[in-house]
Amino acid sequence: MDINLTLNAILLIDNFTRLSSDINISELTTFGVDIVSDLKELLTKDYKNKPTVILEGFLRNPHGLYDLVLHQELLQIKFLFIGSDEIILKQVGRYAKTFALDTSIVNYNLVSAVINDDSEAQSVFKIDPFDRVAGLARAISDMNTVTPEMREVAQAYLRTADQYNLLSTDYNSLLDKVSMLEELTIIKDEQLKTLSDRMDSAFAQTVKINQSLRDYSFILSPNVYEKVDVRTFKNKPSILYFKEYGEFLHLKSFIFTLAESFKTQYSLPTKVLWIMDRATPLRVRFLPPYYKIFSTGVFTKPDVHISDYMCSTNGYAALLRVLCENQAGISILIIIDSKFVDDTVIDISDTLRYDLCRDHKKIGPLGLNPDRTIVNGLSEFLDLSWDYLPEYENLNPDDRFLYFAGRPVIETVIKTTLLEFGLQ
Repeated sequence: MDINLTLNAILLIDNFTRLSSDINISELTTFGVDIVSDLKELLTKDYKNKPTVILEGFLRNPHGLYDLVLHQELLQIKFLFIGSDEIILKQVGRYAKTFALDTSIVNYNLVSAVINDDSEAQSVFKIDPFDRVAGLARAISDMNTVTPEMREVAQAYLRTADQYNLLSTDYNSLLDKVSMLEELTIIKDEQLKTLSDRMDSAFAQTVKINQSLRDYSFILSPNVYEKVDVRTFKNKPSILYFKEYGEFLHLKSFIFTLAESFKTQYSLPTKVLWIMDRATPLRVRFLPPYYKIFSTGVFTKPDVHISDYMCSTNGYAALLRVLCENQAGISILIIIDSKFVDDTVIDISDTLRYDLCRDHKKIGPLGLNPDRTIVNGLSEFLDLSWDYLPEYENLNPDDRFLYFAGRPVIETVIKTTLLEFGLQ
């Protein structure tokens, strides 16, 4: 019966092994062993289906262990490693299957014994437990026929060998501890990652909860529902109240045009109070510079008396009371209510109210009166529509106010206000 002696293996022969070992390359190649001199060459071989054998000389290269680990990770293969140094074998043992054999002669029998894991065939290449040099040194130190100098050299070698063995034992112990610490570090890293992920999740949840709490604080704060009974003020101005639903487009230009029209065309002293929630800091920030902003609830009466345009995000009730006392002698107070809740800050029974609704389709669902609701973009109902007009940009600054003041919605609101309060 024919026996198949072909090995179908890959053998890496490094430069150090080429110089220090007796290698029978022709015999190896004859029996199907592919010879390579660098791990990079594995990519050109059938490394997935052929075992790869590496000799101890490869680790003499300063980068040998690094290359072995790198390719083991990249190629996901288990190398077969042959060597005689216990320290090197222990290092490589984590990345390859190791064999403590003599590599001074590299031939078919050695590679076959390793590939087939044949312990009997490997016995031929087993390393003598008694180091040959050490054995020779012991023999010389016991001889009476050698010179004292030779005996001293032999004994010095044995002392050095003993010290080396002690250091090797300590080194191997440290390697075990390093391996244990590496495994512990991996476990701690996984625990830290899990903890970090949980902290990130908790932080995101906290941010969401805090935002919700801030929203509720704006909505449920006492100021939202605190109504000022303007009927108790005998000298109060006529109040024109605008309740905003959604962010009404070009509201600043609408209010400015309306207020200045009352003042310049009808000689009616007018002040504007815009009430916002603290949840809209950007909107407050982009108000025109002629607005006096009260954000802390602290103010002086002179500030109120000299300011025609005011915005309050806190303490609006006190501001309203000062305005309704009307020591400044104004005729009209325009209030813009931009709070998020469908409620008013005053009792509107003695006021003229208009709602501001950006989308006319929401007038019905919101329960608003279409005859008292101003919208954006509804050109077919100009009497109650305020829009941006492209031709406005082509006008000089002196004509812009007059152009806006002539818009139908401005005239409608002014006419209704004058009739409502008998100011004509």
